[in-house]
Amino acid sequence: MHNISSELEKIKTDIEDEVHYKYLEKYIQKPKIEQEKLFLIYSILLNHNISFSKKNNYIITTMLVQLALDTHDLVNNDETVDQSGVTIEQQLNVLAGDYYSSLYYLFLSKIEEQRLIHTLAVAIREINEAKIKLYYHEFKSFEELLDIVKKIESTLYTHIALFIDESTLVPFIEEWLLLITLSKLKYKKEPTIFDKMYISSNDTDFMNFIDTQMEQQMRQLREITSQLPERYISLKNHSEIFLNKLVK
Repeated sequence: MHNISSELEKIKTDIEDEVHYKYLEKYIQKPKIEQEKLFLIYSILLNHNISFSKKNNYIITTMLVQLALDTHDLVNNDETVDQSGVTIEQQLNVLAGDYYSSLYYLFLSKIEEQRLIHTLAVAIREINEAKIKLYYHEFKSFEELLDIVKKIESTLYTHIALFIDESTLVPFIEEWLLLITLSKLKYKKEPTIFDKMYISSNDTDFMNFIDTQMEQQMRQLREITSQLPERYISLKNHSEIFLNKLVK
């Protein structure tokens, strides 16, 4: 586990070095690399039969895509705007998102992975389509809302799993990332995609639904985790630790 932690820290540093841009960081918040998603993509690729450098590039590329998607989400439609109708911060968030997108294309061009380019492009399209449904409230129930959120949070990683022929991981990825998002919402740990919809954690009906849903998700995730192949032991252990923390 110590080796995994060291490798993840090294990869995180590599990503931060890639996205470091003093001018952007002066005006907008520094992009946050989600540790759980970094651990997930690392674990997905850990036992895949490719070179260390290519594996590293796959991980960095995927996280650059995630940063680009997250940074575009930072644009707040309620901010005070100038005469042109757009704030400098909004413009810079869009610019930063585009900048991170260009970095992952640069990485992919280095490793000449046309199939991976296609895989990521399809994932990005599906995520953006789901975000449109979310922002325009194209759902009729809380259940439909969670299905949309699940797609937004997990599609990038399920596509990578399918790319390396690990379809067995797809249910785990979907349920785990959704549960992480719901726990952030419930315990107000970090901003979530729900913030873009102005759903408040003080909304009693919605939060009662979330409580019930989280209990179901936890049972389901335990069952799915128990069925993962042993080669994903680090992922299984990590999931178990996460679930145990939620119970306390």
